[in-house]
Amino acid sequence: MIRKIIAAGQMAMTEDDVAKCQRVFYYACAAKGIKTRSERDSLASAIIELYKDGTCVERDMLKIVV
Repeated sequence: MIRKIIAAGQMAMTEDDVAKCQRVFYYACAAKGIKTRSERDSLASAIIELYKDGTCVERDMLKIVV
């Protein structure tokens, strides 16, 4: 899901940064019980926006999205 959002936004991210965002996404989905595609899309977009706005530490992203 994260890779799809990144590709749609034509962002340049390192593999490490993509993996970091993906870990935050998986953890947040499990913690919040997210099941629907629209919820996953919304969460993935929020994580990418956080990254673009400079929140690049996993712990900080998790505090915001969970």
